[in-house]
Amino acid sequence: MSVARQKEFLDRLKKFAIDCDNYQEQLPRNPTNRVYSFQLLKSSSSIPANYAESMCSLTTNDWIHDINKCRKESNESEVWLDLLSRRNTVNKKEGLRLHQEAKEFVLIFSRSLKTARRNKM
Repeated sequence: MSVARQKEFLDRLKKFAIDCDNYQEQLPRNPTNRVYSFQLLKSSSSIPANYAESMCSLTTNDWIHDINKCRKESNESEVWLDLLSRRNTVNKKEGLRLHQEAKEFVLIFSRSLKTARRNKM
């Protein structure tokens, strides 16, 4: 992937993290939402950080490790978004959109890992 496309994708990941923050800010404050929201903020913001780290990887193994972290954090974000959107009616459409975006990230990172592992052999 070209450097320009990597930066474009990194910007998409950053936007996702910010959108997750904005989404959870609109939800009612109660003990369950506080826990789920906090977990979502941690996982969603880890995705662009780990992706940025992958852009500086020196070896294929390091890159695979970093991208696998991105996949895991995307999957975790998907779970928290699912729980939040099931529990809340506030801004449900945005919660579902973000949930779908997280699912797309899981698929993108999974395909990238599969290709990298296949090419490594």
